[in-house]
Amino acid sequence: MGKIYTWGKLLFFVVSCNHIIYCRAGSDNYPLGARSAGMAHTSVTHTDIWSSANNQAGLAWLKNFTAAMYYENRLNVKGLSIQAGSLAMPVKSTIVSLNYRYFGYTRYNDTKIGLAVAKKLGEKFALGVQMDYFRTHFSYDYGNFNMLSAEIGLLCKPVNALTIGAHIFNISKSRQKANPTEYIPTIMRFGLEYAIHEKAIINIETEKDTRMKAIFKAGLEFIPVGSTYRTGLLAP
Repeated sequence: MGKIYTWGKLLFFVVSCNHIIYCRAGSDNYPLGARSAGMAHTSVTHTDIWSSANNQAGLAWLKNFTAAMYYENRLNVKGLSIQAGSLAMPVKSTIVSLNYRYFGYTRYNDTKIGLAVAKKLGEKFALGVQMDYFRTHFSYDYGNFNMLSAEIGLLCKPVNALTIGAHIFNISKSRQKANPTEYIPTIMRFGLEYAIHEKAIINIETEKDTRMKAIFKAGLEFIPVGSTYRTGLLAP
């Protein structure tokens, strides 16, 4: 146990030295949750309440009613803050989730409301889908824009230590009717999660936004007795 603890601290330090922050524009699919943020948003394989934003298939592993709230104050700038909430509950053999995310401030803000359904397909596979409503508000004479979109996710646990996840945001390629040049990006994510020890996991993930080059991310979670360490890196 001592060797694992020392190795975990060393890797935590090395990865932290390379950690960077990236931001998104309005109407994007913001990864949510403190655990996700702590691991450079390598969260396409997670199975928690914030799978409602990160990969809806992960909701299928929830067993009870679950609720969570999230707030992120980026760079201590109020206009860049993110507020979010999520509810999930079992309904027969499926999980139903209602989630909300708000980004911005009074003069410009972006709101997303999602309704998700997730279901296990056997013991090792799960599928999740979500319908999204987006509202973008501009002050003065610019008005508001509303759009509908959809996303889908898959999760597979072929063996106990390995989880494979895939997610596509905006499979409908939604655009504004009034201005077709304004659209929600399609974002594809694929990742692996491997438990190297019962108290340590490594995540590796790639993400491709249709407007940008693919990025690669890695995350580490280490949980010794009485503590939790998370870190990650992102390589554009």
